[in-house]
Amino acid sequence: MSDYQDLERLLRLKRYEQPPEGYYEEFAERFKDRQRAEMLNLSARDLLVERVSTWLWGFGPRRLVVAGGAASALLVAGYYFVPEREESETSFGAESSLLPTELGEHLSDEKASLSEQLSTAK
Repeated sequence: MSDYQDLERLLRLKRYEQPPEGYYEEFAERFKDRQRAEMLNLSARDLLVERVSTWLWGFGPRRLVVAGGAASALLVAGYYFVPEREESETSFGAESSLLPTELGEHLSDEKASLSEQLSTAK
């Protein structure tokens, strides 16, 4: 017999085979369990990315436009409502205007005055 005839005979035999009773319900339950197990193995960041991408593409590109518009509105609002920092409000205070050599002298003067205060407090 040729391979073609063997294949035809095998297909005729398989045509009458049926899965056992309850196979499809069991398959669906196993599939759902496997999906749940995969979700538990994902990190929080992966879940967030998946949820956001599903939300953005769930109902078409209109949501993407809405999300972009909302992000733009937040940026513009942040630009207008955040107060501007003045030059004097730096983390160094008044010392930021001093040159490095002046800053060293200023700090040594402060150190000397602190040591004098400590010696007089004793």
